[in-house]
Amino acid sequence: MADFNTPTALSLLGRTAMVELVWDDDPRPLWVCVHILGVVLRLDGVYEHPHFLTMDVHELEPFPNEMFWTNIRRLYPLRWRDGARGFRPAPCDCEA
Repeated sequence: MADFNTPTALSLLGRTAMVELVWDDDPRPLWVCVHILGVVLRLDGVYEHPHFLTMDVHELEPFPNEMFWTNIRRLYPLRWRDGARGFRPAPCDCEA
């Protein structure tokens, strides 16, 4: 799984990313392209499940979704290519 810390997670705010998600009960990974809108951090004794608040790039939904860090296998922040249309992966130290 991807290993996030607070500075890395906060650096992803406002970014668009390709994310590979996995779950224990489903062996097939799911790739999604999302905008990262928020970060919910772990707080000892209060909340133990850090996650991102995200919006799917391709679906118009009224509210963000929770993307728990424990389900993220890989995350690739995207950036616009210079002089071209489309996105390309940008380096991220959070990749597993």
